Amino acid sequence: MTRRTSSSTCCLGQATTPPRASVGFRGSRSVQSVRKAKGRSGCHPLVPWSRRRYWQITWRRNGTVGRLSQDFTAAREICAFDPIKGQIEEGLWPGTELAAQGDKALLEEIKDRVTTIFHPVGSIAMGAGGPLDGRCRVKGIRGFRVVDASVMPSIVSGNTNAAVNMIAEKASDMIIADARTGARTAVPS
Repeated sequence: MTRRTSSSTCCLGQATTPPRASVGFRGSRSVQSVRKAKGRSGCHPLVPWSRRRYWQITWRRNGTVGRLSQDFTAAREICAFDPIKGQIEEGLWPGTELAAQGDKALLEEIKDRVTTIFHPVGSIAMGAGGPLDGRCRVKGIRGFRVVDASVMPSIVSGNTNAAVNMIAEKASDMIIADARTGARTAVPS
């Protein structure tokens, strides 16, 4: 079985300590597959990952390296101003030597570093024709709900954790309401 997930941001050059800066695409769509390991029950799912493949897909859908290299240049310029400049303890990526080599060198470096924000969503999205109803119930299975980021049809442009917390709060209210009214019937598939 293959499930599709989406992630809307391609982040590059993330720092590990504050202050942090990253450059990425917002609102883009990348698609990844998640598959069950054949003949191996109880095993982790198979999630193929390739930086180069991810970059190729993201490139086609979101623009050019020119835009991305301009964004990196702008981020570096912003970080050169006070008071941010005084807060930076680690060197910035890409370094000045790479920036001096031009867009082509930057593109190759970006291809080697591209990654996702690691907040996949949508593998069991709510919505018309989807496997869940509007109350997070799995259609055709009595007493089974899904309450996590996988119910989002697409990733939010803000904090994913905050959105998941809101989904969980709303779902808990629906679960309590359904328990009070006795609404435990299976949703038609």
